[in-house]
Amino acid sequence: MKRKTKKQNNILTFFLIAIVIVFLGFSIYSLIQISEVLEIREIDASIIVSDKIGFDLNDSVLTFGSVLRGGGASRQITLKNNFEVPINVYVYGKGEVKKFIIPFKETLNTGEEKILKINASVPEDAEFGEYWGKAIIKIKKA
Repeated sequence: MKRKTKKQNNILTFFLIAIVIVFLGFSIYSLIQISEVLEIREIDASIIVSDKIGFDLNDSVLTFGSVLRGGGASRQITLKNNFEVPINVYVYGKGEVKKFIIPFKETLNTGEEKILKINASVPEDAEFGEYWGKAIIKIKKA
């Protein structure tokens, strides 16, 4: 009878150790991922799905203007790598504009400056209206 109990205790101990190792692994991985992020910028962004084309040159908000269904628009931002390491720049949308902003990744070497073209695409079945959200610019070590 004692033999079965000892075997069950060994199996239980093994599983507990395995769970602790997995938990520590995920924790370390999460810390590494967080430490790679150097900066996150959020820029207010909007797009209007309309039956007419229109431009908005507002420079305080990333506005794509009025875009036809099935159409697209783009805006540009200039970004310079002032970090002491090469960086990866991830651009994507958040909020209502997320479904329109086309995500992309760009790499900049130390001291390099690039014009990043942020594109938005409106599906044929999009409903007319004004959509707001944020353009997210996440900068990570390359």
